[in-house]
Amino acid sequence: MDDKRHIWRLWIDSLHRWGVAEAVSLALEVMKPLAVVLGQVIYAFQPFARGGGLYHNTGVLAELMTDPKEFDAFLEMLQHPEKV
Repeated sequence: MDDKRHIWRLWIDSLHRWGVAEAVSLALEVMKPLAVVLGQVIYAFQPFARGGGLYHNTGVLAELMTDPKEFDAFLEMLQHPEKV
């Protein structure tokens, strides 16, 4: 769990640094009803993401998308990074 949260933190820091955190947050809110389906698509394409840390990160992303509680927790961290 801590490993996933560490990866989430890296993603969130990058999104804020690039100035796209609000846009990504909005996109995640809009696609929330499709998150499980999109997570399954990510799982299906995961073997094509070999190399570097990309394979591991796609697995973390797929888990995030397919678990509604994790999805909500990530969204909360993205919207309120000061609480983490």
